[in-house]
Amino acid sequence: MKNNKLEEEFETIKQLLKVDVQNLRKDIFRYLHQSRLQFFEQCCPYLTTPMPYKSLVSFKLRPSFTSPVNFSIEEKIEAIDKDNEKIILHPLIDGQILPFHINQVNVNQESIMFQMGNDAGFFYIENSYMDIWVLNEEEILANELFDSLRNAHLELSFILRNRKVTQIPKIRKLHYAYLHSNEILKDQLNNLNFYHGIRLYFENDLIGIEVHQIELIVSKLDESVKKDSLSRAVNINYVPLINYQVEYAMPIRLDGSRDSFPILPDNDGMLNLLRIFSVEAYQNNQEGAGFQLIYPRMVSNSQELSYDLIRPSVEHNIKNSHIIPYNTIFGRDLSLQIKAAWFNNKPKIGNLSKFSFTTKPVESIDIQPIFFSEKEVEANINLNAMHNIQ
Repeated sequence: MKNNKLEEEFETIKQLLKVDVQNLRKDIFRYLHQSRLQFFEQCCPYLTTPMPYKSLVSFKLRPSFTSPVNFSIEEKIEAIDKDNEKIILHPLIDGQILPFHINQVNVNQESIMFQMGNDAGFFYIENSYMDIWVLNEEEILANELFDSLRNAHLELSFILRNRKVTQIPKIRKLHYAYLHSNEILKDQLNNLNFYHGIRLYFENDLIGIEVHQIELIVSKLDESVKKDSLSRAVNINYVPLINYQVEYAMPIRLDGSRDSFPILPDNDGMLNLLRIFSVEAYQNNQEGAGFQLIYPRMVSNSQELSYDLIRPSVEHNIKNSHIIPYNTIFGRDLSLQIKAAWFNNKPKIGNLSKFSFTTKPVESIDIQPIFFSEKEVEANINLNAMHNIQ
């Protein structure tokens, strides 16, 4: 009887130890995974983070407007998603909505001429640039046409009341705000159409002068270029938008109750953390109150207040991004304020509609295709790959 009882107790202890060992292995693997992932993100930032929803939308001015409407990356643009809910987006570029459109295209053996005008018969040029887009549902063809346009010879002619002004514009590819170069590299694998925009720079001596028409002449194209395809692919007044908001997270009070703290949006539960811009420690004691900017542990002194960022992981049941503070002195009134970029975490936003600048005299038009892209799946990086990089 005694032996049976001892065997049962031993078996119970054995099972408990087995569970402890399994939990320990999980904790060790989680630690190794997070430490390797942090190192990988330091070497190759933003390759493992999700891409926010983006959309490329065509806008037009109201017929009564004959001057362009400028916009900046700070502008908020409202849209309606497939569930009839409002989504906030921002332009990826500082740009303008032009008071004209392409109203005629002439193709011959030597060149393509794009004629631009409006219903009023005149308009004004206030800036020294114009954005051109090359769009096609077939991405490989769109990419070939885009490269052809960039390498072609371009002429801009401004038709005035009694004269014509012709210039050779300088061509620059559009560069997007908010996105890191690694994010752009990753995103181009998903949809190249968002990156088929160029900006034509010219000398603007026409401020305050009525312009009746603009002619863009594209010549010296490669013989293999399909001119008819290029003539249909060129567009103006497109705006690249991104589901991206810069907000402060909920303040985090460092009271010693836990090792890590979730980083949560302060006013919208549907937002996910994309990146951190700054972390400030706020302390209120006898010496006074004040903010101190703190940095990631990898680039901080070993004795300084610092932090590590833990990204969400389905595999490890980590729902929200967490921050782990180091070298804190608990018992003091110490809290963290985090300024960060966020994006909407709806599983599928879909193709948006009813785009509108809340403060601009513009309206959206349904021109197909309106491209959109969303990536809600977390990138999984193999530990062996991170080890090889290390």
